[in-house]
Amino acid sequence: MKIQHIKRIITHWETSSFSTYRDTFEQYGGSVNMHPDVVEYFMKHHNWKFSFFHYKKYGEIKGAYFVCNNQNIGILMRRTFPLSSDEVLIPLDPELRCFLPERTNKLSVYHRSQIINATWHLARKKQNCLIKD
Repeated sequence: MKIQHIKRIITHWETSSFSTYRDTFEQYGGSVNMHPDVVEYFMKHHNWKFSFFHYKKYGEIKGAYFVCNNQNIGILMRRTFPLSSDEVLIPLDPELRCFLPERTNKLSVYHRSQIINATWHLARKKQNCLIKD
């Protein structure tokens, strides 16, 4: 059993499906590089492997994410396709506080109050400008 699989078990993230991911994204939203239509395009037209995971609390799915080619959360193809890869906004319930079992330096600051094991200042060299109406 791989360490990554053990991390997912410990942090209560379960193996999921694309349809569950799509439903969760429609409920909570996320970034363009996490959009189900974008994921579906890459699933159909590229030989990439996608693994989907969801987080349940009190019997309800409160968040979901996918890993592309066993490496990255989100589709990070900005040089080949016009997709933003500056940050990843995972579809999560705004009230959820959980551990994320994956490593990424692209996690959006909007998840600051949700992802318990993320560091926001230590070793973070990038900053994104957030524009509000």
